Amino acid sequence: MYIYKRKDNRYEGRYENPFSRSKSGKSSVYGKTYGEVRKKLLKAQSEVAKWDSSNHPIRPKSSTTAFLRSWLENDIMIGVKDSTFNTYLDYLEKHISPYFKKTELQDLDRQSIQTFCNYLYREGRLDKTGGLSPSSVKDIYGLLSRAFTQAVKDGILPTNPCEGVKLPIARNELEILSLFEQHQLVAYMNFNKHPNNVGIYLGLYAGLRIGEICGLRWGDLDLQDGRITIQRSIRRTTNRIGSGKKRTQIKIDTPKSSHSARCFFLPEDLRTYLLALKKELPDNECEDGRYILKGRNGKYLDPRTLYAFYKKILKKAQLPQYTFHALRHTFATRSQERGMDISTLSQILGHKDSAFTLRRYGHATEENKRIQINKLNDGMIFASDKNIA
Repeated sequence: MYIYKRKDNRYEGRYENPFSRSKSGKSSVYGKTYGEVRKKLLKAQSEVAKWDSSNHPIRPKSSTTAFLRSWLENDIMIGVKDSTFNTYLDYLEKHISPYFKKTELQDLDRQSIQTFCNYLYREGRLDKTGGLSPSSVKDIYGLLSRAFTQAVKDGILPTNPCEGVKLPIARNELEILSLFEQHQLVAYMNFNKHPNNVGIYLGLYAGLRIGEICGLRWGDLDLQDGRITIQRSIRRTTNRIGSGKKRTQIKIDTPKSSHSARCFFLPEDLRTYLLALKKELPDNECEDGRYILKGRNGKYLDPRTLYAFYKKILKKAQLPQYTFHALRHTFATRSQERGMDISTLSQILGHKDSAFTLRRYGHATEENKRIQINKLNDGMIFASDKNIA
């Protein structure tokens, strides 16, 4: 057992590892303290010992890409939604496979995963214009870590090469309309009536996701009481199962998670707007089973169509090209600025818990900084000046 303190003030412990790619045949573990590294070192040595060739024959080397694809299709596909599975496939095909196409699974170590994550952050965008966001790097890393944890359980790897990898620190990546931009957007829609405007209002004043908006039916609204119930979502997903060809299809499903199915009160202005909108429609178009937003098929509106409409509105209103999800972020931010407690906001947004909402929206906008600091005004400074004069 060899432990020493590095120049960066971290401790490093080195141990013999027959599975290491280094010429020395050794691997390393790292930590902030000597005790932390010693604990990691003992664990690593114990795991390597379990792989003694006399007791546990070493399996033939296999392709990293082949293992990950098999793991996705056999272990993951049946437990997640199609949209989630396709996201994982995109990670594999667009980012992981091109990078590790010549790397065998048993040759992976912490350093190779660290180098991969650094690459994603610095130059991982497919259009070659820079790196991925910290959250995207974290998602891809998380997928790899889950897969390699299973590989360890199955006896394919001695240790998880993702352990000890440092990820980029997430910046505040939320897109939020300023109060001025929000007023400008609403003013434009008020003067330019369109049936799809209601979709933007629902995102901006109820915090709904675009799929939840397209999946909303008149029967989900109790406009007398002012309640809205979210119980379905419409998504356009990529179907590649079977033929392997990428084909998109509309899928009407439950909301994003069990917590996303929710019921809450609408703001009074939005309730009044929806009530007036319903009165303008023929009775057969606002029956409980009818979708609030209608597409060319006479049924639901494709989320892509609503997104394209929203982008046109932004352009005509001379606003930056925010994502549709920015409406949800703006709703959450305005709610906090007006004093809504985190627990209530979390339930309205359909988050798992209040802690996530606090991490996500526990920031201060420039407008809110001004409002909060001005609460300290009590007129005493000017009163003191008058007394001095």
